[in-house]
Amino acid sequence: LVQMANGGSLAIVSIPDLADTDEHGHAEVTLIWREPKYDDVWCRARVDWLPTNPCAPLYDLKTTGLSADPRDWQRRMRDAYRFQAAWYLRGARALGLQPPAMIFAVAETAPPYGISTMAAAPSLLALADAECDRALATWARCLSVNDWPGYPQHTAWVDAAPWQLVEAEEQAIRDEIMETAS
Repeated sequence: LVQMANGGSLAIVSIPDLADTDEHGHAEVTLIWREPKYDDVWCRARVDWLPTNPCAPLYDLKTTGLSADPRDWQRRMRDAYRFQAAWYLRGARALGLQPPAMIFAVAETAPPYGISTMAAAPSLLALADAECDRALATWARCLSVNDWPGYPQHTAWVDAAPWQLVEAEEQAIRDEIMETAS
């Protein structure tokens, strides 16, 4: 993981939660397992850094040309990376590993090469794990009946967002005031 971060390698060494990433593990490891609860469907995940210690966290590197500040990445964690964390942890545990977490190292690609770490808290992982279960159930059902539902077969009508309506109303009021004033 240190080598993957390039310019930020010195900063990574100073972060205690990344202590296991120096040389004791393997990069870009593909995990392959079957889910017995879901008709033994095959699953896979590709971990950026898998420590040799089976009880150490899994690691994933995210790079950014912007800020690595955890406050800037919380939305990404809630929207996308929660599922990745739950999925990778599920795979590792199915293979007999016992990682306590999946840690995301976010590294800036430009000076000063700031680095932060974050992980999904138990409440977020619980939501993501339920999503994994739903996805696996859907996949298993589709495989068993050979039915692959797609998008709705009707036109999706997109409404204006509430803020757009307010903005348009405010603009109309400003226009009216400007017209009256002139």
